[in-house]
Amino acid sequence: MDHSAGGNYSAIDIEILNQSLRRAYKIPDSQNSFRPIRGPLVDWDIVREWLKHCEENHVSQDHGPSLLPKGFRLIDVKRRKVIIAPQKCKFAALSYVWGYNPDPTKLLATKSTIQNLSEDGAIQDSKLPPTISDALEICRSLNQEYLWVDRLCIVQDDNEHKMAQIEAMNNIYTSATITIVQASGDDMESSLPGVVMPRSSIQGQIDILGMRITSILPKTTNFSYRSSWSKRGWTYQEAALSKKKLVITDLEVIFDCHAEVNWEDRYG
Repeated sequence: MDHSAGGNYSAIDIEILNQSLRRAYKIPDSQNSFRPIRGPLVDWDIVREWLKHCEENHVSQDHGPSLLPKGFRLIDVKRRKVIIAPQKCKFAALSYVWGYNPDPTKLLATKSTIQNLSEDGAIQDSKLPPTISDALEICRSLNQEYLWVDRLCIVQDDNEHKMAQIEAMNNIYTSATITIVQASGDDMESSLPGVVMPRSSIQGQIDILGMRITSILPKTTNFSYRSSWSKRGWTYQEAALSKKKLVITDLEVIFDCHAEVNWEDRYG
């Protein structure tokens, strides 16, 4: 008889319980059933399924045509360059925290660099803050052609241009197909867990003595956890305006649209 058992177990707890029960009941190693069900890296097939389900089953929350500002730029994910946005193109946006001491050696759109950033292959991972580099990898994994990131898509020392982009921030996030949210780390020098950098916790499961025991990740109804992202006023606006959010936390990825929320941990 197959019973399901759950509790607030970590993967380490599950493995310890597994070994203890195996010793107590003299179960041979050949019958070890411990397996990870949520690994150190994000399973993008699952995320693509969430997006497909939303596209096919949920009523669109299109807010109508949004007026994007003159000179609106995007990163071409495949060609690794900054471009003037094509008309009516779909794009992802990044909601993140710069931090208090940005690395001056990393790429930044300025009057003197924007021309170089517009050349094929100009945006190299080694020259990017890890948060932005990982956001580009997410776009590649989800077949998103374009990404908007303020650091590279707003010319930071062109006051007229910068003010026009800032004043249109509501239209930018409303127009984005999906917003990638950095709900982990303190600044853009933090990697997004599970994208390239493996996550430290692994969710595990065992079948033993007729029971299925699964480790459960800590759960919160507030997807932003205790990250620096959740403590910034402008990020609240970005989240409120976004149609769909892919939230990267320390433990798991969460997909939040107007109709439902999907967690990697299906058991919590």
